[in-house]
Amino acid sequence: MFFLKRVYGLLFCFLLPTVLLGQQIENVVSAFNGQRVILTYTLTHPDTSRRFAIQVFSSADDFLRPLAHVTGAVGLAVKPGRALQIIWNVRQELPPDFDKDIRYKIKATLVPLSGEKVKTTLSKKESTTTVFATETNQLFTLTAPTVCRRGKLYEVQWSGTNSNDPIRFELYDAANAQKIIGRAQGSENSWQWEVPPTIKTGRYTLKVIFNTKTMDAVTQPLHIRHKIPLLVKVLPLAAAGAALLLIGNKTGNAPLPGPINPN
Repeated sequence: MFFLKRVYGLLFCFLLPTVLLGQQIENVVSAFNGQRVILTYTLTHPDTSRRFAIQVFSSADDFLRPLAHVTGAVGLAVKPGRALQIIWNVRQELPPDFDKDIRYKIKATLVPLSGEKVKTTLSKKESTTTVFATETNQLFTLTAPTVCRRGKLYEVQWSGTNSNDPIRFELYDAANAQKIIGRAQGSENSWQWEVPPTIKTGRYTLKVIFNTKTMDAVTQPLHIRHKIPLLVKVLPLAAAGAALLLIGNKTGNAPLPGPINPN
């Protein structure tokens, strides 16, 4: 009974409004009926016909995977509305001896229409792309760098795959020449790529096939640059050239020696 009180109290403290991509989760309240936690929230968006993927995460696993034992206004087909409810079976989700503090997050992701990609720019060098695979009913999200330097290590992250889904990473150059640069399993949720130091610089396309059986994939532009910025390389050369020029000028202004006296 102490465990259930701990969960009940913390839900009130840490379920806070979240704003993502124009949609807003607000008015979050919770209640406990002795077996389950009932979360009530409001989801708003300018287009009330759009669907959203609603997920609930907890700090029990550092917000790594969404809660599994949830029903109600959760999943891939939730439309904006008021007084939406999620029912969470606490006893099935967590072990009976669990007694740590827990924080919770409710996440809303816009489900793309058929053939649509939802792209979110996280920074000048990283972005997130979300696609929806209608055949497998999967919402796949890829977070990857958009700018890489040769010889450096970068991380690609994804969500929405099944644990046994085979993942394949492909790189396409401007001539559309393809090269497989890595493989992973859906359960890994991340993959690291060390950019080859000899690869040509320029603009590429990163293609991540998140199910090699159905060939569902997401693509994202990628710009590969020199390991050391060209400006940093040029500046020392320019400084050396200036030094040589100064030395040359100094020598040019000195008086010429007279003719050698044979005597």
